[in-house]
Amino acid sequence: MAKQEFRDLLVSLNGGGVRATPGFWVAALWKKVMGTVVLEVGGDRTGTTRVYAHQDPATGKVGVVVINLDSEAQAVDLAVGPGNTASAGE
Repeated sequence: MAKQEFRDLLVSLNGGGVRATPGFWVAALWKKVMGTVVLEVGGDRTGTTRVYAHQDPATGKVGVVVINLDSEAQAVDLAVGPGNTASAGE
């Protein structure tokens, strides 16, 4: 995730208080789901789909994020272990 200023994550509201921006929720979800060990992701890296996989060393659980940069839906096939495949349809 790109470095982001804290001020870009929260917005002041008229009358007091703050509102969390979408970037805040993305950062919070990434921290909660993605582990600290970065896993190698193979496949075509020239298209508009980005795939990130991280593992939590304490639990062994793997978090996977798929980002579609295109305006059209994309099909993604993920090999998530020896002999296991997960698919995300169009």
